[in-house]
Amino acid sequence: EGHALLSALAKLMERDDLQPFQLVISGTIPAEMWDRIDELGLREVIKPGSFVPYQDVGSLMEQADLLISFSHNTDQRIPAKVYDYLTSNRPLLVLADNDELDELIEAVGGGTVRGLADIDGIAETLAAEVAAGRQRCVTRDLGRHRVDSRSASRRLAELLDSVTAVR
Repeated sequence: EGHALLSALAKLMERDDLQPFQLVISGTIPAEMWDRIDELGLREVIKPGSFVPYQDVGSLMEQADLLISFSHNTDQRIPAKVYDYLTSNRPLLVLADNDELDELIEAVGGGTVRGLADIDGIAETLAAEVAAGRQRCVTRDLGRHRVDSRSASRRLAELLDSVTAVR
């Protein structure tokens, strides 16, 4: 998992026109991923971050320059992390092969979706984000697309009311 992202980072390391950058991974980095990181010469670029309690995720996102959501090849439609990331004003890169997720990010703005195997596209997006500078803020249109928790709760209540209504 994450091999396309690592390969894209390795492509960026070959360039000499980019500012220095690093990828901080919160949580555990498995030993086999460290092996791949070393194979690609990315040890200086990838930094392990510590586990972050959920209530502290917002402040961590505000420190980031780009948020990256990596989706697995799974039936899960939209990872919960994406909704957290959408509450931030930081740019978002979503790595997924999911049309619904692609449509969501396109609709709310402030992000890019690249396929899980699109190494060149991932590298292109990363290069553009590094070149765009640090601590950029983006605008998202969340309310109209009903992805905020209040709208989602209201819609869930409507659905539950409709299936439990006495007829």
